[in-house]
This record gives sequence, C-alpha cells and structure tokens, in this order.
Amino acid sequence: MTVLRLPEQLDLAIADLQINRVCDLVYDIAVKIGQYYSAVRVTGSPEEASRILLLETVRKVMAVCFDLLGMKTISKI
Repeated sequence: MTVLRLPEQLDLAIADLQINRVCDLVYDIAVKIGQYYSAVRVTGSPEEASRILLLETVRKVMAVCFDLLGMKTISKI
C-alpha cells in the first residue's frame, strides 16, 4: 500500500516545497519491502508470480523516486 502513496506524496512535495516527503516515502518503502522479503518466500511459492510483480512494482517506484532526487540507481548489489 505504501507504493500507492507516490502520487499523493509528489503532490504534497510540490505544493509544500518539501522534497523530504519523497525521501521519507523511499525510506518507508525500503523498510517495508525489506521486512516483506525477509518474512515471505518469493521463489518457489505458489504465489511466486504475484510476489515478483510486487517486487518489480516497488523497484519501479523507487527508481522514479531516486530519479526525482537526482540519485543514480544500481541494478545489483
């Protein structure tokens, strides 16, 4: 649900001139997806396809946020 807050947070960041809203959103997403990935089995589970789609959606949202913040993204760690 946190990734769905992107449009709202962007509107608020622009209206209030507070780019930190985007930073806060990225942080929230990173924390929650880390917890999710630790708690849930992705590969080999019956829900593998939907879980991979969720992770891909999160990747895309975070890439947009990083781009807005002027940060480069990396494909692997």
